[in-house]
Amino acid sequence: MKIRHIEKEAKAQGIPHRSISCWGRFVEVALKVIEREQVDLIIVTRSKRSNLSRFIFGSPVAELKERADCKIMIIDE
Repeated sequence: MKIRHIEKEAKAQGIPHRSISCWGRFVEVALKVIEREQVDLIIVTRSKRSNLSRFIFGSPVAELKERADCKIMIIDE
């Protein structure tokens, strides 16, 4: 429902966009979509976690930012 709302708002404001939903390991799937779709910008959300948690378990968003060949906008939760 939220994605449809955002798509509706983007369309109303004349913002070109395309939403894609996929299953799998986040970074690997995102990199495949970036390459296949020739993406210019990805907007991702990042869950609020402690620095210790990010250090121990890593951060998929940080990994994507390092590996992606396009601009990434991160929205913190």
